[in-house]
Amino acid sequence: MEPGHRPQRLLIYDAADLRRTPLARVELPSRVPFGFHGSWADHVTLDRAVAACRAR
Repeated sequence: MEPGHRPQRLLIYDAADLRRTPLARVELPSRVPFGFHGSWADHVTLDRAVAACRAR
């Protein structure tokens, strides 16, 4: 981690109840860009995306 930077964390929540505590917390080694967000994809979608990248 760069000196002077606060640790960055990825918090994973159950979308069915965001009031509960996070399911997982992941310490990240570098700064997360402002506005960064994630999304959900099932394993079939991810497998297709990986296969398409490998086919290039």
